Amino acid sequence: MSANQLAQFMVASDTGRLGIIRKARQIGSAGAIRYSDLRRAVRAHLTHPYRSNEALDAAASMFQQKSNDNSHSDYGRDDALKSIEALESFRRMSNKLNAIDFAPTADGAKTIMIAGVEVSVNLDALVNGTGGRIGGTLLRFSQSDGETDEATRKRQEVGRYAATLVFVFVGQVYGDKNTADRSLCSSIDVQFNDVIYAPTNTSVRVKNIESACRFISAAWSGA
Repeated sequence: MSANQLAQFMVASDTGRLGIIRKARQIGSAGAIRYSDLRRAVRAHLTHPYRSNEALDAAASMFQQKSNDNSHSDYGRDDALKSIEALESFRRMSNKLNAIDFAPTADGAKTIMIAGVEVSVNLDALVNGTGGRIGGTLLRFSQSDGETDEATRKRQEVGRYAATLVFVFVGQVYGDKNTADRSLCSSIDVQFNDVIYAPTNTSVRVKNIESACRFISAAWSGA
């Protein structure tokens, strides 16, 4: 299960939770590959030494061509159109991201085990702090569930849980040489131009995540 899926699980209804488990079991599903080209371009942009727009511009051109090419499937053209919208949204976030020192992730572990569940925390970038402090970020590409206060609250809660999982991952994978810093761990909600950081009550949230993973582990085969 991916970190973003687990974060969604934490705020979902009982019915929604079973649907998330089923989706997580469908390796290589359409949901798993949507925005994959855009994710690579954004990663390249964030981790470039001079924050070059070359990768973003190339991606925009590719998506435009793909959206107009009838040789691609309906899904492929739709993905290209949604990627164009998400890319334009990301470009509007530059003022929120300029001060963050992103760096490429190191080769190695991409997953952690939490209460019997293998969680994929495939960081999009590391974040460097001072004095050996380190964090990371996960990109989240999400569609609107409405403009209500409740929809906004749930979306932000998903971001907080995703950022908490980044904090746990960085501590386990990079903690031998660096100090994981909660304030450097985030989830970037691209379509909503929001950078959501791991909250101060991470220990409580980690316990909640562990309880959820025990449920997922028990329900996995029957979902």
